[in-house]
Amino acid sequence: MRDKVLRRVLETVHVMTDQRIFRDGIDANGKLIGTYSTSYQKTRRRENYPMSRKVILQATSQMVNDYKFLVLPDGNYGSGFSNDANYDKSIWVEKTYKKPIFELTDSEDKKMEVLLEKELSKYLGKL
Repeated sequence: MRDKVLRRVLETVHVMTDQRIFRDGIDANGKLIGTYSTSYQKTRRRENYPMSRKVILQATSQMVNDYKFLVLPDGNYGSGFSNDANYDKSIWVEKTYKKPIFELTDSEDKKMEVLLEKELSKYLGKL
């Protein structure tokens, strides 16, 4: 049962980080990851990408499609990439923009605590 509680909470937080990074273009500090240059925006327009200038890390959709909730070899859980190339890209992106992107925000961390307390209360109430 402990595993179900933890997994449910972490899967919810994963969905939140996916939305923040790949849809909203927000880093782990709550700021925009970056903005595309005007010249690159023209390229994005030609390739039918969204018109927004905010960086959302979806040029080829490889990273967003590979960003998953993972069961790690040691039995723990995490969010990340199952493909080494996408993991390497995530490191490159953080170095390029000089900011943490794939860490939890303070808000996500707090939400995880609240969800965990709620799920544990439900679980303990069943004992």
